[in-house]
Amino acid sequence: RMADMHKLVGIAALAFNLGLCKEMQGDLNSAVDWYGDAQRQGLRSKAVADALERIASHRRALSEWTARQAASGSE
Repeated sequence: RMADMHKLVGIAALAFNLGLCKEMQGDLNSAVDWYGDAQRQGLRSKAVADALERIASHRRALSEWTARQAASGSE
């Protein structure tokens, strides 16, 4: 039973690490998918919530930057 739990934790940690890799590559959609997989596999650490918030913040900043670029180009 303990071995099964360790295996699941390992799979969840792998999914989280793959999410980190995708996030660092700029593939935010895949990163969110991997972080979600880590959560579904049982990873309940603050690191997942922090990663998802970091991506949401990055997306907000990118959206704001895009809007500013569009506004400055229309003047």
